[in-house]
Amino acid sequence: MASLWLGSVGMMGWLILIGVIDSAMGEGATAGSQALNNLGLAIFFGLAMNFAGAVIAVVSLVSGQIVKRRAIAGLALNGLELLVVLIVILAGLASQVR
Repeated sequence: MASLWLGSVGMMGWLILIGVIDSAMGEGATAGSQALNNLGLAIFFGLAMNFAGAVIAVVSLVSGQIVKRRAIAGLALNGLELLVVLIVILAGLASQVR
């Protein structure tokens, strides 16, 4: 249940964070600005939260003490969020290399 909750809250958090980053970039924030540094820390916090949710789901699945559907849903949601964010980070790094 905790992993599903972390995944649900994380999904909303990612959407809000993307909107804030888009707004900051639209206002002319530069690569070294404090606002973007703080948003970068928020991204790492979100990744840690999703990773913790995935670990909780795996532990729940292995222990077998809970309803497996919730653990599978939590693992899928957290895994999907981690995958999407990592793809976005890699795409951003690839665009900087050129």
